[in-house]
Amino acid sequence: MPRLDIIFQTVADKDNPDYVEANGPFLCVNKPWLGKGYYFWDNLMERAHWWGEKHYYGNYMICQASANIDDDKYLDLAGNMEQLKYFWQCCSALRENYNQEHITVSFVIAKLIKIGDFPFQAVRVLSEHCGGDEIMHFVDYSKSYLNFSPPMQICIFEKSRIEDYHIVYPVKYMLKGFI
Repeated sequence: MPRLDIIFQTVADKDNPDYVEANGPFLCVNKPWLGKGYYFWDNLMERAHWWGEKHYYGNYMICQASANIDDDKYLDLAGNMEQLKYFWQCCSALRENYNQEHITVSFVIAKLIKIGDFPFQAVRVLSEHCGGDEIMHFVDYSKSYLNFSPPMQICIFEKSRIEDYHIVYPVKYMLKGFI
């Protein structure tokens, strides 16, 4: 059954909203840590704002889209323990034949694709240290907490799986037909 997730992509604001909406989403070309694909934040626009502030120094646009991917075509390394265990086993097996420094997420995915053992159209991960977590601490002896805005990142490998790509920030581009 297809999932239609709401996803957000942050891009540089070059005062070209028509170009962005006509040509987006955009392929990641700068250090694609999950492999070659289209990078998005899963469901929470706060993460897209954080990325824009940190990587585009506040000069950015956020585009919203939907991901049309079947559940069994997501490699969910953030919520599926079986898939996480499988990926760990693949990493461990590759460590036996390659230098430790070569074992990156993108390297493992590329090797799995090459041997034909990668039926996935997207990978979803918890991307640590991605700003302003909405964390609530609870009063108890274990120092427990919940993160109400976890930084979930999605890399989608095929552009055709991304639908309804449009600008949602800044507002001035959303109002361009009304002004």
